[in-house]
Amino acid sequence: MHFIPWILIALRALLPILIWRIAHIDAPGILAAICIFIAALSDVYDGKIARKIGTSTPALRRTDSVVDLFFLVSTIILFVMYHAPISRPAASAITLMFLMSITGHAIALIRFKHNAAVHSKKLKIYAVFVYIGFFFAWITGSLSPWIFIALAVGIIAEAERHWILLRSKTEPIDISTLEDARNHKKPS
Repeated sequence: MHFIPWILIALRALLPILIWRIAHIDAPGILAAICIFIAALSDVYDGKIARKIGTSTPALRRTDSVVDLFFLVSTIILFVMYHAPISRPAASAITLMFLMSITGHAIALIRFKHNAAVHSKKLKIYAVFVYIGFFFAWITGSLSPWIFIALAVGIIAEAERHWILLRSKTEPIDISTLEDARNHKKPS
């Protein structure tokens, strides 16, 4: 039973392979959208189940954070590869998000010697918009307005994550706000 959160995280890490296969054989986009829906569910429930059964650890949260980024990057790359090129403003915002994600991970590695799992409220809102956006994008074959909302929220959320990483006294695990980061105790 204690492996369930890890299984959900592994599922989310493997779903981009299935999405690639679906896109590669030109299967209906609804199948990729279903994969994104499953990924969203796994993202919501991995942490809830881990906390409920008492297996939530910093390692699990860090892995969850890395897999979230991997899933996002893979989904965007696959969508662009198998659908239309994206507009210059969208490409600029996506590039900024990638750079902010990479620098966030670099800050965590430099400051805390490994990835930190911030999971702030803004990052969770960003994830919801990304899942909704790509769910509809794969169905319609074009970037939905949800993606542009997600990118705007994501840039704000990543800026907050950088600030949290730079201002935290100890490694941030599941920090909701910058104020929480200032008062954060060393994770167990």
